[in-house]
Amino acid sequence: MRTRAVRRAQENKGGKVEMLYAYLTSNEFVQHITRIVENYKAMKDQLNSERTAMAKIWAQREKQIDVVEHNIATLFGSIQGIAGHELGTPDLLGLPAHPGE
Repeated sequence: MRTRAVRRAQENKGGKVEMLYAYLTSNEFVQHITRIVENYKAMKDQLNSERTAMAKIWAQREKQIDVVEHNIATLFGSIQGIAGHELGTPDLLGLPAHPGE
């Protein structure tokens, strides 16, 4: 049984090798590889572009959050200046006591 399988694998081995070599050196194979490489590069470029865009968006969002935190802390400080310490601390809001912390 095993001998028959080995014999079958060996049948026309030279012809199969020649066919494989012919395919690997053909324009069709080169075109397939070229399309794969082009698609890979396009996907990689798109991913890098998206990564850069998201980093920019996150940086903008962080600046906006910093401004909001600063404004809330300033407002809280103004109210606390009028009401005194009875108002409590900015910890109540989950914000830093001083902007930029």
